[in-house]
Amino acid sequence: MQSKLVRVISLLVILAVTFVTPPAPTQAQATTVIIDDGCPGNDPPGFERRALPAQDAWICISAQHPGQIYWAYNSDALYVSTAANPMEWVRWRPTITIAGRYLVEASIPSYFSNSPKTQQARYMVHHADGDTWVIVNQAATAGSWQNLGTYRFNAGTDGYVYDGYVYLESYTGESTAHLVAADAVRFTFTNQPPNVPNLASPANGSTTTNPGANLCLQDTGDPDNYPRNYRDYYYRIEATDGSWGQESGWTTSTCWGVTVPSAGAYRWRAQSGDGEVGSGWTGWWTFSYNAPPPPALTRSGLYLHGSNYLALEFCGTNIHQDVYIGSKRAGRDFGIHAMRVDFGTTEQCATDSNLADGTVLPSTIYYSGVALRAEDVYVVCSSFGGLCDSITTPPAKPIDPPQPPPGGSCPVPHYWQQDPRWAANKLGACTGPCGTIGGCGCALTSLAMTFKYYGANCDPGSLAACLGKSACPLVWSPTCSEGKVAYNGSRAFNWSQLAAELQQGRPVILQLNRYRPDGMHFVVAVSGNGTSAQNYLVNDPALKQGARVTLSAVLARRNYTPNSMRLFSGSPVCQASMASDENIVPVIPKSVLDPPADLGRLAETAALSSVQSITGTMVMYRNTETDMTLELAAQSSAGTVTEMLIWTDSITNTTWQPFAQYVTLPLSEQFFVQFKDDAGNISAVISGTSDPVASPSQWYPVFIPAVSRDYVCSP
Repeated sequence: MQSKLVRVISLLVILAVTFVTPPAPTQAQATTVIIDDGCPGNDPPGFERRALPAQDAWICISAQHPGQIYWAYNSDALYVSTAANPMEWVRWRPTITIAGRYLVEASIPSYFSNSPKTQQARYMVHHADGDTWVIVNQAATAGSWQNLGTYRFNAGTDGYVYDGYVYLESYTGESTAHLVAADAVRFTFTNQPPNVPNLASPANGSTTTNPGANLCLQDTGDPDNYPRNYRDYYYRIEATDGSWGQESGWTTSTCWGVTVPSAGAYRWRAQSGDGEVGSGWTGWWTFSYNAPPPPALTRSGLYLHGSNYLALEFCGTNIHQDVYIGSKRAGRDFGIHAMRVDFGTTEQCATDSNLADGTVLPSTIYYSGVALRAEDVYVVCSSFGGLCDSITTPPAKPIDPPQPPPGGSCPVPHYWQQDPRWAANKLGACTGPCGTIGGCGCALTSLAMTFKYYGANCDPGSLAACLGKSACPLVWSPTCSEGKVAYNGSRAFNWSQLAAELQQGRPVILQLNRYRPDGMHFVVAVSGNGTSAQNYLVNDPALKQGARVTLSAVLARRNYTPNSMRLFSGSPVCQASMASDENIVPVIPKSVLDPPADLGRLAETAALSSVQSITGTMVMYRNTETDMTLELAAQSSAGTVTEMLIWTDSITNTTWQPFAQYVTLPLSEQFFVQFKDDAGNISAVISGTSDPVASPSQWYPVFIPAVSRDYVCSP
């Protein structure tokens, strides 16, 4: 076998070489990288070759053409070369700037000689997923780029391509000498990166007072939508002075929230990715964060709203977080809860309703605390910027108007002595505060109820007219009963006789006395038995809804005690029409709001002078053993009446509450109310009493058989 040196000399002498210029190298770009060869001393970066030190087996041919190639024989008699231990090789090592999938191609030069070209050139591609061997028939593919496959490459110089170690005799299976050529290798990026996204917000050059920056972009697509049809994104934000920075990592969200650490200037950018490759970065956008003043609660206050619910209004500035609110009353803590608020640089307010888990108790002290931390709600609030409040709820509790219990098949009708149909009517020979039915007509009204029960066609107004001067002092006489009632006299109070009369279906007029000598009131007992006042129901003429009130409730109103009984009999007339007067709820006309002077004792109705913008009334509606229900009415010439302030002679109160038509509060001697409209106008004080002051009693002993006179009654 000839030596390698002889072969090379012979080949240079006899070989007529003709080149087809290989593809011209191009400048490496982001999508294509070409590594070409050069002659010794001129090999470009990324092109490497190996031969034995004693003799370079790779021959460079560069004459008569603009390009160069290396060639070698595939067998070597001087040096033993095997597939496992190749002595001669060429390697192309590209610099990959963008990780991704690349098509790898080898340039096979076109030349001829009297030596055969190899049919089994061995190329190995080293890529991100391993090594792949490719056999190329250079004899059949001369003058072309041969596809070595598509592979995934990391960025950098880790990937490379080299043709199989050249000593081919031991591993090609070719029996004679063959030429092996080494030219250029081309790497073409096949996965196009997504388009660079567009930045959206915060606007470039903007300023914010919120440390929470929400960086948002707009997706601009992917030219090849490979390897998937959606993108993920990578965000980078940093302080412009380089003191701080943060990255999001890859995320599919087009917005990324980040909190900047302090006031200052910041810049941010982003890029898109398809899972394999990323786009280029966007340009930098900037924004500035100007730290606002610290969050602060400025004021708060407890108040009532709706149907006597407890609410807290609190105000503050620069609060963008949860605010913690708690409430309690003696014996019960309603707990602490969070309420999210966003208050800006100017004072803003929010309301938390129903702090007491329902309707509040009257005349009860409630407490509240509001703070920026839960642990500060019930401590000394000012030391942590929190606020504490307390409120004593008003004694009046809004309710629906109470109704009497059923009256059976033949109820005794109820009349209200202050019914505007007859309240101002003259009452007998009495004058002054007792000159009207509304002032002192409880006995007359009780007698009218009894007469009506037995079929007489009368009411307090017509009965007073019929009796004339005998209406006051009242003559207990059946004169005006149309002959339908018999008067059976007066008896000292006795539980047994009272029960017996009622058992016979005969209502009894009860005289109730109290500690004052002129303290007298009359009611009509309509049902009951036993020796307890709680077991008896009475019709009370002093109450607007006084039908079938418990006797114990009437006695409790002013510490009354039963004194005597007026007994009557007759045949009850149980007609449907009899109950028509039982639950009169009249509309009080303007004339009652401005009563004449002789109605001064009609304490349930008070009027304001014409110069006032608000007028109103207060009526004793119904009471129990412990509470009084008031019926309220008010109107304003300047707006809508929205609030009221109620107190009694025994209960103080300074808390305004929403206006309600019916309220209940503990029994007291006197009741007071003021009204307020939505324009801020406040009425004069309107007062009422469950026991109006009566004129001194005047007793005139008159001895007329079966007839007695009584003078003064007070509800």
